[in-house]
Amino acid sequence: MRHFHSLFVILAVFALGACTEDLQRTENNANNVNNTNNLNNTNNTNNTNNTNNVTNPVCGNGVAETGEACDGADLGGQTCETAGDFSGGVLACDGLCRFDTSGCDAICLHPNWEECDPLGAHQCCPHNDLPSECYYIGGDAGAVCLQTCDTGLDCGYLLVCYGAIGDLCLPKYCGGGADGTPLSQPCSLGDGREGYCIGTGTAMDDTGICLEDGTAQHGEACYNDQENSPMGQILTADELAQLCDGGICVGMDAEGNPTPDGVCLQLCDPLAVYDGVGMNTDPEQPWVTTDTCPENSNCVNFSQIDKSETLDNGDPNPDYLFRGADMGICYPTVTGVVAGAGVTSCDLLTGRTIRTGEACPPTPMEILGFPVTNIETTCQVLTDGSLIGACQPAETVGNRQAQGEVCDPAHERTLFFIVPIPAAECADGSLCLVADPLHAPDMTTAETRCTKPCNATLGFTNNPDCHGLTDGDGDPLVCLTLSRYHTADHQLPTRNNPQTGALESEEAPTPLGICVPAL
Repeated sequence: MRHFHSLFVILAVFALGACTEDLQRTENNANNVNNTNNLNNTNNTNNTNNTNNVTNPVCGNGVAETGEACDGADLGGQTCETAGDFSGGVLACDGLCRFDTSGCDAICLHPNWEECDPLGAHQCCPHNDLPSECYYIGGDAGAVCLQTCDTGLDCGYLLVCYGAIGDLCLPKYCGGGADGTPLSQPCSLGDGREGYCIGTGTAMDDTGICLEDGTAQHGEACYNDQENSPMGQILTADELAQLCDGGICVGMDAEGNPTPDGVCLQLCDPLAVYDGVGMNTDPEQPWVTTDTCPENSNCVNFSQIDKSETLDNGDPNPDYLFRGADMGICYPTVTGVVAGAGVTSCDLLTGRTIRTGEACPPTPMEILGFPVTNIETTCQVLTDGSLIGACQPAETVGNRQAQGEVCDPAHERTLFFIVPIPAAECADGSLCLVADPLHAPDMTTAETRCTKPCNATLGFTNNPDCHGLTDGDGDPLVCLTLSRYHTADHQLPTRNNPQTGALESEEAPTPLGICVPAL
């Protein structure tokens, strides 16, 4: 908070002495009141000792006089450090001869979003020319510095003004676990600002953040400096033009490392897109798609099971083996747009492409500087949190393993007799995974075979995707979600509820499963 200081003085008005009786009686002699001592003459209150003359400060004459804090460039020897609770900066004088401390740096220890001590002094630095407060969020987050606000426009990019916690700036949360706006749908931040609800955390949390729209469109250049986030900044039109409208900025170098310069890729609803696949029940009818991505792109779901046992700081990961939120990105089907482009999304159950319903097409590839366009592909797992896969290089048709046969997940295919490339070994409609996980004593050494994928949301037993498949004893196979495939006991993963601490099981396991022998 800035402090403004004003100085006040009391000016004495001098009353002039009285005359003797003789002077009072003689009005026409030398000491006549109209002469030397006349109140309108030498000692006249409007003359030498006039309070509107020598002793009255004049603001604007460039001299800091009694009654003024400053005047123009004359700051009376004061600095930001001596004029208030400031650590430095440039002190100025306003038109009313008062200190202008807008150029001073407040004494503070933490910028916004840093941890702070709610009982400490000078904890939080101002932001966007407004004070910040040390607010206790609770749980592992503790207390952090948050900017104060009157409206959302005070908060800057991505943030809104939350009156429920004392008019402080926070992200706009969305999803069924927050304001009810569905994930992967447009959302509003208020004050005329629109955005897109992207899921964060786990799928079962059903919570996301309303990502505020910029003005750059799909396929246009954008800028995403991870070391200098625009969150909470008041952005200009030129700065908004570097942020995506209903999309995210994707930038990677040839090795897959993130770069600040990127290309906008539109966001999409992967669940609605996959639901559209199910509408195509009649092979004689034209393929119907609900994929709304722009031309030469298709919706890819980047939800995956979290296999990180620890957090970046080394603490145990509370969401270990939980599925991440669904997030659809309109990824280019042609190369050259961004690194890793040229992805064709497909249905892992049927092997057909999401956009056209056709079989996975050959993919272009550059080998030793030469373009190769006839690399066969099959529908393989891109991320294990979804039934949407990607057409990826595969073995030649004659060299593929049939369902149930032994396979190598790290299989390579040799091109030009000398160039090995990763290639799926299993036939269309099967995945190379541990074939009998429920009976495997050690998953790391268990045998892998070409297994049939299934939609785990249709049930563990009597799953239609596993219909007619049996084990060596003739017993029907069951559909095991990959959320159980990865756990030690092959049950759904558990965690402690972040609010209550109570033990809870995964409620949104991946729909991707495989047909395996039952216990």
